[in-house]
Amino acid sequence: MPIFMNNPMPHLLAYQFDGQEVEFDIAGEEVMINATEMANAFGKEPYAFLRLEQTKRFMAAMESAFPAFKSVAETELESENSPLVRTKRGRDDSGATWMHRTLALKFAAWLSPDFEVWIYRTIEEVLYAHGQRIGQEVREKARLLDRREEIKAQLQAEPLFQEYLMLDFKIRQASNRMAKYTTNQLSIFRQSA
Repeated sequence: MPIFMNNPMPHLLAYQFDGQEVEFDIAGEEVMINATEMANAFGKEPYAFLRLEQTKRFMAAMESAFPAFKSVAETELESENSPLVRTKRGRDDSGATWMHRTLALKFAAWLSPDFEVWIYRTIEEVLYAHGQRIGQEVREKARLLDRREEIKAQLQAEPLFQEYLMLDFKIRQASNRMAKYTTNQLSIFRQSA
């Protein structure tokens, strides 16, 4: 289960593996996983994995196999920020390396077979749960839009509602005129200054 306690960044989901927190970033089109936290659980560094020739070949294969990575130059794959690996520097030598979920699976296998299985299951949960939440939000929005249209259709026959719409329109017109007047006054004062 993810940890949600007052999360100021709802796109980050935190899960626990043997007491070690590992964050999953679902903000973009792809799930990114905090490789620094993954490595910390085993006393290792992501850099050691990324230096391996086998890892470089794997990243190159991903670049050629997936259209989203085709525009990424080989030198960019080894850089601090690419579609596969992102490094975020922090204060006081803190920071984090984030890996694309496919590369993170390879990294998890390098770290530990048990951790690899946990990462597979957690990624599935993240993707499934995220998809479910989006589906629920879409259904709820559709329900609300339908209800709004029902209410609007019922109210349009009411004379009081027609008056409300006319007043709302006139208020918006007055606000627009005031904004234009304020802009004109501002430019007059700026020219005379």
